[in-house]
Amino acid sequence: MGQLKNGPFSGFTGRTGSLVGYRKFGKWVMAAVRATASREPSLLQSYTIMRFTMMVEWLGWASDFIDIGYQNYASEMSPMNAAVKYNLEHAVAGVAPAYSIDYPNVLLSRGRLALANQLVMATTVDAQLDFTWTANIGTWKGAVTDDAAFIVYNPSKQLFVMSIGVVTRAALSFDMVLPSQFSGDNVHVYMAFVSADGKSVSTSEYVGATVVM
Repeated sequence: MGQLKNGPFSGFTGRTGSLVGYRKFGKWVMAAVRATASREPSLLQSYTIMRFTMMVEWLGWASDFIDIGYQNYASEMSPMNAAVKYNLEHAVAGVAPAYSIDYPNVLLSRGRLALANQLVMATTVDAQLDFTWTANIGTWKGAVTDDAAFIVYNPSKQLFVMSIGVVTRAALSFDMVLPSQFSGDNVHVYMAFVSADGKSVSTSEYVGATVVM
């Protein structure tokens, strides 16, 4: 049963007959209830669902950062939907049904802030990644107060580890401590910058794959 929230002239939530009401992007929306499919999806449809499910589940673990990283591409959809759309088109590897994430082509954020200049990643200490970069922004948009964001994905553990806002662009280095159980595992590493007010981001950079000491 649908419920009126603010009297007879407001929108409603829930289902009433063949209609369902909900609020989206600050507006009341009313739509017809979808009929239950009477046929099994085709093979092509099954592969499409498979790709979509894989990407949604994988990106979902990084949703906190994606909400920031895709905020400027979400005028008509959520940041997560914008991220899924981009990465489905550019970051899926393999042939059906053996799909996989194409890690180097993944973008966890998209924006106009400058990337890290001369970024170098090293593994010199157990369960730790060491990063260094230079301050040169060139003609790109950015400031020394931009927060650095580091995102590490461990495929064997199926875990994301993120460090956001611990250091700024001006720090020029960061030692990221990882869970001890990451030692010996191969990980994929991304970096981005977020403006101090949280309203601007850089396009994420795939730093590379490395084995954690």
